[in-house]
Amino acid sequence: MLRSVKGMLTSFGCRTRGFRLLQPQCVNSNSIPMTGMHILPRRRRYLQNLILLVLLTGPAQTAWAATLRITPTVSVTESYTDNVLAVRENAEADWLTQARAGAAFTANGNRLSLNLSLNAVQDYYLDTDGLNSLRPQALGRGEVELLEDHFFVDGSVSLSETSTSRGGARSALDRTLGSNQTQLLLYEVSPRFVNQFGRMLEATLEYTHSESRYSDPAKGVSDPLPVSTGLSPPLRSSDSISGRDQKSDDLSLKLDTGRYFSRLNSKLTLLTSTTKSEAGNRAAATGQSGSRKLSEDRIDLVNEYQLTRQFALIGRVGYEDVQNRNPNTSAKDSSLSNSGPTGAVGFHWRPGPRLDLRSEYGRKYGEENFSADLSYKLSSFYYLSASFSQSVRTQTRSRLDQLNRLIEGPDGRLIDPFTGIERDPAFSNFDLSNDAFREDLFQLGLTGIRGRNTYNFGADFSSRESQNNTVKEEQLDINLDYTRRLQPRLYGVLGVSYSDQLNGGNTNAVNSQLSNGDEEFQGNASLNYRLGPSLNTNFRYVYMKRKFDNAGAISENALSASIEASF
Repeated sequence: MLRSVKGMLTSFGCRTRGFRLLQPQCVNSNSIPMTGMHILPRRRRYLQNLILLVLLTGPAQTAWAATLRITPTVSVTESYTDNVLAVRENAEADWLTQARAGAAFTANGNRLSLNLSLNAVQDYYLDTDGLNSLRPQALGRGEVELLEDHFFVDGSVSLSETSTSRGGARSALDRTLGSNQTQLLLYEVSPRFVNQFGRMLEATLEYTHSESRYSDPAKGVSDPLPVSTGLSPPLRSSDSISGRDQKSDDLSLKLDTGRYFSRLNSKLTLLTSTTKSEAGNRAAATGQSGSRKLSEDRIDLVNEYQLTRQFALIGRVGYEDVQNRNPNTSAKDSSLSNSGPTGAVGFHWRPGPRLDLRSEYGRKYGEENFSADLSYKLSSFYYLSASFSQSVRTQTRSRLDQLNRLIEGPDGRLIDPFTGIERDPAFSNFDLSNDAFREDLFQLGLTGIRGRNTYNFGADFSSRESQNNTVKEEQLDINLDYTRRLQPRLYGVLGVSYSDQLNGGNTNAVNSQLSNGDEEFQGNASLNYRLGPSLNTNFRYVYMKRKFDNAGAISENALSASIEASF
């Protein structure tokens, strides 16, 4: 660049000395003599030369530079619901106006990626003005490479309102309710340092800090629902919100064989993890749960030997020390605590680019343990994903896993890779709990795009056991979405979802109440029309029905029309 600047000045008859730019002594006959320039102080001349160099060269394009796009959006939604308080009897209808303002932040570069949306939603009810509220929302993930090939920082965040009890009030729309809601902030920050030792070894040192913070919702957490027979009694603010926060700190060191070994891959992991939580006022006073601390120290060595190009054997050995206790009383939950050796055997099968299956069976968390992951491209149009895992975790960890697995969809929004649709990571069909539990989780997803049709199917089955459950809790969730592009600017969506509490049990997790078994069905149909490059409209109908084992049913019909503009 300096040579090009030197050549430019020379072409105009200006003298330069080496790579230092001096005040030009122009000899061009058309130029005006510059008198007095030679008497400028030396520092000032250097400063002028530096400014000239910057102006001529322009800003340098760094290796990690990325284009940051900020897209402001505003929308207005008019909705009608025939059951504004989500009650079983004497349901009342109401009109709702929702004004939303926000912005989407996106960046993609060699060393920077970001997908973050921030919104503020104002709810205005025509008659039930006691539910009027302002709700903040956030969802995003990002990664930055601060030191090339060595130092990285990952982050994720979610802010939304979610229910505290499965048996409490719920709505077919995303709106304020009179009870059974809490505002949940989830976030995770994870700096990591990576270093290559030649071709034989790669070391990764990673620290992860994550938190879940609960706060009072925009409106209504303490007032009982009118005529709400069949719903679990709503929780009072001091019982359901206070002291429900959780903090986790993880530190791990991973040593992985590099590219030198073609048939054998080994990975050694040293992990220490601590999760602390505090029970609500009522639980702490009665001694039901108290504050909890889940600690996990683990050494794990896994070897994967490639027998053929398609098939590999897996062997795993290690040691774990998992303790789930109340630090105030030193009481330990023996069902979730374990100290001893671990191990597993398994295989990794990749017969071609379309199928990838990995499975392991062994001993972990003091019991037999099985895990499997499957990805299969059924055809050029359809993709199948499935996974099964057994673990000891907290509800915060479960929600963070849902958040961290989100990927960017075709329209730029974060979607769930199993189902291909948007998903609130804070949502859970289980009652709010800060206790640790043993979970068996099976997830299945099928996505496909063929012509003008898009199919998304997802199914989750989760089974949880904890110290405060007299019997195992089991939940089944199924979602199906079908989208068809009717015209270049018009497309329609049909969706159904089903949720069933197969086995509820008596849970003392948050409210020490009996969680009624129930089924929930929801169907929706919508039309989306694009008025212009940055203007969209949506018309939607939603029907929701909930059936309780011992107390009848609750239903809601909702209609909405919205218009959204982006800038």
